Amino acid sequence: MTKEGVCVSKPRKLSKQLILNRAAGMLNSGQQLSFTTLSKQFGTHSQALYPYFKNREELLNELFAWVLRQLLAAMQQVNKSDDSGKAVVAAAVQFRKVALANFGLFKTIMAISPTAQKVLEVQNLIREIRTSVDGALVGITSDQADRLLLSRAIRNIMIGEIFNEGSGWFDDPRIPAGDSYQRMLSDLITMYQDRHA
Repeated sequence: MTKEGVCVSKPRKLSKQLILNRAAGMLNSGQQLSFTTLSKQFGTHSQALYPYFKNREELLNELFAWVLRQLLAAMQQVNKSDDSGKAVVAAAVQFRKVALANFGLFKTIMAISPTAQKVLEVQNLIREIRTSVDGALVGITSDQADRLLLSRAIRNIMIGEIFNEGSGWFDDPRIPAGDSYQRMLSDLITMYQDRHA
């Protein structure tokens, strides 16, 4: 290793997953991600990455899909629960944990979201997530319009929390950010539950 942390020994055998992991690590540590900078991490040249990804955009789209799969996995656990409200909060808490642990990656994929949503795999994952969310929210409200509003409000809290907490905006000793996050979600869900009680 050099002082810059770049591998100068014989290049390792590459794989798609190895490249994705290293790219995510670079984004999370605030490094600039290009095929050149990424290939240097493996002690090789950018041409070595092309058999796995056509370009940086395809690589980022794959990382976007990974984040969506994390959210989908959390949501699928929700649908196995008897208490939809608590389960939705638990899924949001799990996703927050993953997103904050990968904050650099999260910021990057949110910036490319409109482009990534044109990719078929991403479209399919978003469709699955929406179906899963709607299914979980049926236990909170049977009104379809309310479910749509509730899902948007939950998403706003989740995304806002990740950006604000990740940038240090919610650093206040009076109430830990994780506690206020759960409370906001719980209060919101309770409001909808009470409306239909």
